[in-house]
Amino acid sequence: MHKPFFEKVEFGDSYVIRMVPDDDIPQKIVSFCKDNRITHAVIISAIGSAKEVVFRDLLAGVKIPLGPSKTNELRMMGPYEILSFEGNVFPMNNELVVHLHAMLGTENGSVCGGHIMQAKVLSTLELILVEIKKTNSYRMKSAITGLNELLID
Repeated sequence: MHKPFFEKVEFGDSYVIRMVPDDDIPQKIVSFCKDNRITHAVIISAIGSAKEVVFRDLLAGVKIPLGPSKTNELRMMGPYEILSFEGNVFPMNNELVVHLHAMLGTENGSVCGGHIMQAKVLSTLELILVEIKKTNSYRMKSAITGLNELLID
């Protein structure tokens, strides 16, 4: 059984990243981290606009363990204003995993949101990423929740 934990970490360098039209947002974050040898990070903010968004949200009444059969994949073309955007980057099996959530505004003022699987930049995206240092945290699939959870050695 995976136990809750906490770990005191230090923040390293902070980065302002500007993405341009048609950039694949999750892929650009991974590329940036790899190019800068960042293995752990927190995305504290992003503003801009998005299109071609794929959310994964939980179905009503689901219970753990979770998995694809208990989620609803929403493919939405946009355009959207990014109202809230946050996430993190942690390693899993020697690969970087980006975990992103967002709330997006539509042309009529309604809001949609959830776990971002895919998204592209419409006009611009201004993202703030902070490196996490001195951490032993990583992701591993949990037999309890069915999700790729943070763990610590």
